[in-house]
Amino acid sequence: MPRLLELLVVVAVAASVASGARDLRDQRGLAVLGNATTAPMSSSGGSAAPPGMPALELPLESQSLPPLDLPPPLESPAPLPLEPPAPPPLDSTAPPPPSSPAPAPPLEPPAPLPLESPAPPPLDSTAPPPPESPAPAPPLESPAPSFQPELPEPELPELPELPEPELPEPALPEPSPAPSACEPIALAEPERRGVPVPPLAPGARPSFIVVLTDDQGWDDVGLNNPGYVHTPHLDAFITGGLLLDSFYTSPQCAQTRAALLTGRDFARTGVALVHGGYDFLDSSEATAARVLGDAGYDTIHLCGAGTVARRRAAARAGARSLLTDAPRAPAPALNRSGKFHNGDVQGYEPWNVGFARSFFPPGMDQEDTLMRVNQDYTRVEDKLPMDTQLTNALADYLGNVTAASPPFFAFLATKSVHLTVKNGAAARPYPARFRARYEADPRYAGVAEATIDVWANLEYLDELLGRLLAALRGSAAAGSTFVMVMGDNGSQLLRGETQPGPKQTRMPSRMQGFKHSVLEGGVRNFLAVQGPGVPAGVVDSTLVDIKDVLPTMAELAGLPANGTNHWPWDGLSFANLLVPEPEPEHEPQPPPPPGAQLAPQEAMQQLLAGLLDAGEPGSEPGGTGAAPPVSPAPPGDGEPGGAAAPLESPAPASGDAGAPPDASPAPGNATAPARSGRRGTALASPAQLERRLVFLSAHCFDADAVPELGPDREVLRPQPLFDYDTGGMLHSVYGKLLPELLLHHNASAPGFEACIAVRQGDYKWVGATRTLYRLTNGSHVELPCSDAGAEPGAPAIAAGLSAAARAWWAGVAAEPHSFAKPLFYMGLRGARVTNMLANAAHERTRGAVVLGPNGASGFAAAGDRMCFRTKVMTASPYEAVIFYTSRAEATFRLSFGTFAAIRDGTAPALTARLPPQAVLMGQSLGWLDLPAGDNATATEACLELLGSAGPPGAPVFGFLGNVRVTRLLERPPPPPPPPPPSPPPPPPPSPPPPSPPPPPPPPPPPVAPDGEQPAASPEPGEGASPSPAPEEAVDAPPAPAEAQLPPPPPPPPPPPVPVPDAGSPAGAVPAAPLAVRARGLDLLGRDARVQAWLPPAPGGGAVRVTSVRDADAAWTALRLAHGWPEGQSVFESMYSAQAEDVPDDCAACHPPV
Repeated sequence: MPRLLELLVVVAVAASVASGARDLRDQRGLAVLGNATTAPMSSSGGSAAPPGMPALELPLESQSLPPLDLPPPLESPAPLPLEPPAPPPLDSTAPPPPSSPAPAPPLEPPAPLPLESPAPPPLDSTAPPPPESPAPAPPLESPAPSFQPELPEPELPELPELPEPELPEPALPEPSPAPSACEPIALAEPERRGVPVPPLAPGARPSFIVVLTDDQGWDDVGLNNPGYVHTPHLDAFITGGLLLDSFYTSPQCAQTRAALLTGRDFARTGVALVHGGYDFLDSSEATAARVLGDAGYDTIHLCGAGTVARRRAAARAGARSLLTDAPRAPAPALNRSGKFHNGDVQGYEPWNVGFARSFFPPGMDQEDTLMRVNQDYTRVEDKLPMDTQLTNALADYLGNVTAASPPFFAFLATKSVHLTVKNGAAARPYPARFRARYEADPRYAGVAEATIDVWANLEYLDELLGRLLAALRGSAAAGSTFVMVMGDNGSQLLRGETQPGPKQTRMPSRMQGFKHSVLEGGVRNFLAVQGPGVPAGVVDSTLVDIKDVLPTMAELAGLPANGTNHWPWDGLSFANLLVPEPEPEHEPQPPPPPGAQLAPQEAMQQLLAGLLDAGEPGSEPGGTGAAPPVSPAPPGDGEPGGAAAPLESPAPASGDAGAPPDASPAPGNATAPARSGRRGTALASPAQLERRLVFLSAHCFDADAVPELGPDREVLRPQPLFDYDTGGMLHSVYGKLLPELLLHHNASAPGFEACIAVRQGDYKWVGATRTLYRLTNGSHVELPCSDAGAEPGAPAIAAGLSAAARAWWAGVAAEPHSFAKPLFYMGLRGARVTNMLANAAHERTRGAVVLGPNGASGFAAAGDRMCFRTKVMTASPYEAVIFYTSRAEATFRLSFGTFAAIRDGTAPALTARLPPQAVLMGQSLGWLDLPAGDNATATEACLELLGSAGPPGAPVFGFLGNVRVTRLLERPPPPPPPPPPSPPPPPPPSPPPPSPPPPPPPPPPPVAPDGEQPAASPEPGEGASPSPAPEEAVDAPPAPAEAQLPPPPPPPPPPPVPVPDAGSPAGAVPAAPLAVRARGLDLLGRDARVQAWLPPAPGGGAVRVTSVRDADAAWTALRLAHGWPEGQSVFESMYSAQAEDVPDDCAACHPPV
């Protein structure tokens, strides 16, 4: 026996040494894409700033430490086995009930109702219970500066009260020994609960509610961070339905919405960034609204960061619904969204991409009284937070659904918990009462202020979700509606949250990265579903992507594959996971037998077999859908026979040889309970098992990355900018946050490998570090402990995924409208205003004109220009107003027409001198008649510098935001003729002669001062021909009502304007009229109705506008409240430089208004 013990000790010591050596080998400085230090790790593990790239203090992004320097995480306590409380009525201002010193006994759950949100089960946790009176948690860092926004508590509408049981506060856990960095934390074990809502009868069509929250990551859910996050309604919704825990999104907001709405990879749709003119869905894309609307679904869209009216619960005589503008009756179905983010200019708004009726706010505020209903600005009834307004409106609608109502598609995209940037300051507004629990409880002392704000905002959002689900349970749509709740990208971390300790508090999953990153913390999220036939208490680990939502709804609705003309979908339907075939009552079906381990050469051959066509335009997988089938590897000596999945995990060296992930015990538990809801990938189809998911971040592309154009004036394909290895452009903001990029890539031309990651099966390949990870047993951590580089066959697997990324990119770059700037429509469907955003120019003088997140700058030499893609839908006179800041007067020409005509100087054009101005405002260039275009002719608008009075080589524009083109309802009258010239004065009389001499000869005619003969007086009946008046800019007020204009006469070619040689410095400015300062709204005349939206007077009460001075002051107050610059005379599509998702640390992006 002693000899045996000695042997065991020797074996254990050897295993420990080997394990430590494996964990410490070749750290490669790979900590995080967005979760690393400000400099890449050197080969020795130290931090070395790359040449030319000093360490940065990053305002909103990550500066974390190397992966092995992690603090002990806090152990998560089990949630209390209580039914989730109903939120307090919205007219309540009382703070949440105080914490109880001891947990309350479990409540008996009520009988389930359709789509009932059952209480989460108790945790099967081995962690010791927290003490009765826990001590305050040790400070994790010095508190950050106050982050709490100052918002007045609004007067809240009356709503029916819901039962509100007291819920004791969860005790914060005490620190525990740190587990392995790659070991998943212990979470509640799911328990199957049957099928709460029966499946629909064959042929019945379901309705859909898609709830997309903003910047809520995987760890921002109570079940996943039970020690801190309080989301009882979302927790109950998850445990009462199906959770897809390997659900992936895009790293940022606009890209995720593009993929959800189109079922396609966002990079194929024209969307590449969250700003810079690259957040527009191409007009050829068919959205979910168009697909479902063509099938008879009602689609109404409520969108943006403003508010939506809420009809109070008490009925009022003659009250009208904001949704229908009709007396209260069964309302049409809706498609609502709190944040659209895929185009907000004419032709791209929700009502122009398939939504029958849409609500769009005027800016990025959380609380307002102004809303665009389709194109028209409308006064809303209550001033409440936007998400409250949207949720209440959807609850109102659900109460009007009847059995005879058509199916509907409701898209609720909240603004919470996204930041709101106003006047350069970032905040997360929410009702102040939700912060009370965190300020009153000393246990939260030391937690970062930004984290406290997120948790309070999540609690507010959870209350709204609870009310929405309660409204659905009481609705006739309860038994026929699928509800999907998901986050749009990873958690957004702010100052004070990115260091290891605070980040561990915010993200206990230990996932690396966060929003913007292709690491798991940036793209892995939650998707929970309830609906007819959906089992409750089930967790499925099949790889699912945000672009799968539209194909899934189409299949559940029974739509034919080609019912709507759309581009090929990249997504795969996961309807097979929602409404599966009947399963046996016992716990999960046994997993399939493990496949044979692949030799490296065989694995490489199999992985490359299907890559030749991957990512080609229109191909079925598209590089991200189902991978081409892979032939099984032939059995070799000592290898079991049978088919192998394309990325079957190599058998580890220890005892569980060949065991697939589904056969492993549940994370944090020795054995799974008999009714465990974890089913792994047992129901996944072959296409779902073999698919590859490709993730692309924004670090390698910038707003100023403008593609070259071909002879047809379309994006040239291929071109150097799209080269996978040497193309791209480091993003001016996000690129600084990717130091790993410099390990293998050039900062000036990074290519795209550094911003791509590929997930297939258990493996994930990260291009920035060219590292292969194996993510198993519920772990989603890209750290050295999950580095699969030393596993048998890993080099071939990594090479195969790298080749898949390259092939996917080739397909994206070949798409007909990927990375194409938007087409600006003029006079579309009766609209009058088109904002040609400067950052959306599809061509500009490289180096001299720079495009930024929300504008442009530059124009230093004559000939510098930018051009926009345009299409005139309605022949009419149009006025052009340009919004800018500058330091020197300059002359510009704005031309409309084909590029050949613009280049030859024969296109209709306006020429004017722009005065210098330090504040962003509009200057009118004048007006001109534009003929309607046709589908066969591509037209453009080009703005060209003719000359500047500034110093040679100095840029004219500090900020160029927008060229606002307005269709006039009346042709302005010609300028009045000048008065006729006055006749010359009569000649003075001759002096009398001294003596009567003979009469002198008559004197000669008087000579004019300039030496010319004076003009003779006109004869009676003749008028003097007035001299031609110089061209002047016309500030034409539009008519109060739509008018049918007679066809304009063909415009004569513009007179040639002398243009200095291209590239010549400023100097002599060509003669041109001075631009006229554009007017604002007329609050005394045709725009008097706008007075209803004016801010209250300083002493309270309504503002009275009775004079021009009052009108000017009131208009100034209104526009400043919404960030509108001066110079917008038509109350339509109001422009603001802050309407886009602009980084708050971009000083040039916030010009004064």
